[in-house]
Amino acid sequence: MMSPSLASILSVSALLSPLRPPIARLRVAAPPCCTATEAQDFIVKRGADGGLGVLVDQDNTIVTNTAQPELQVGDVIVGVDGESLSGRPISECLTPGSPQYTFSVMRPSSAEAGESLERVLLQLVREASGDSPKLLCFADDEDAAARAETIVEGLESAAASGGLLPSSEALGSSLRSGFWRLLLVSEASIARGGLTSYGLAPYCSVLGSFQAFIDLKGEQTAQVVEVVANANLGSATVAALKGSWKGGDGAAVDERYDRTEYSGAPEIGAPKIDICSSCTYLSKRLRVIRMPASGDKPGAWRVYGLMAADAAQMEIGRLLELPVAPAARSNEPPDWARRGGGGGGPSAEPGAMGPM
Repeated sequence: MMSPSLASILSVSALLSPLRPPIARLRVAAPPCCTATEAQDFIVKRGADGGLGVLVDQDNTIVTNTAQPELQVGDVIVGVDGESLSGRPISECLTPGSPQYTFSVMRPSSAEAGESLERVLLQLVREASGDSPKLLCFADDEDAAARAETIVEGLESAAASGGLLPSSEALGSSLRSGFWRLLLVSEASIARGGLTSYGLAPYCSVLGSFQAFIDLKGEQTAQVVEVVANANLGSATVAALKGSWKGGDGAAVDERYDRTEYSGAPEIGAPKIDICSSCTYLSKRLRVIRMPASGDKPGAWRVYGLMAADAAQMEIGRLLELPVAPAARSNEPPDWARRGGGGGGPSAEPGAMGPM
């Protein structure tokens, strides 16, 4: 039987955006009370497709807006056409077929909007991850990709408009406060290969990626730890990048990794990896970074979640112990034979090389 909260989400989605499939993964906990003291009224009109281009969660908080320029992601709809919702789903107050409505909206503070969007984004990540750990990217799902992009841009807007962008000192302190797990990326190549690129090797995939920034003997060290599953071997192991980092202007961070490891052994001749990014949103649990822009296109983004060091270590151990389904066998010669053998790094099959 469908839960009442899920049913309300589906009905709201259908009324506001009838041409989009209902998405159940937008269930979230009730947002914090909005500190705004007075609602604002906005006229919203249906488009040519019959929809309003707005998607709300079960608390009537706008999580996607593609057609109403006066509304913002994070706005809380509290009334329709002069009638207070009083906690009811907005679908109960929409007159079917009406060409326009007056929405009464409470616009939360930047911090409150950020918290609300965080909950929506984390729920989206949890529902999309399911029981199969992996690096998430919605490149193959246009609708989900657009929603994720909207939420990330909403977080960035909340940080920028509320003066919440971190200083270099605050960012450095936050980076050193625990492990940062990569939750969601806009780059399909990173989702497939991870930061180490070992997920691109034959039969391999990245189950989880973690970052740690540690001051060690006066040096700012950086490390990436990724759990890589190998379906050919039927097991998982750890790949790592080790190097250093430094803060730049404002919220910029430059990472330089000069050592790559697989199963604890160094990859001989591995290229150095430089990652230049800028933190565009930071809270006690989430960090959003942007890569440098390319021409007129904004830079790719990545979302990290903060974890305590012991919790991250336990999660890495759990991922390493998960069963890995063996790869299907065929009559074709193995990859190393077709390539003529030899080689190392992501282009070769991890585990096919002897000890270093």
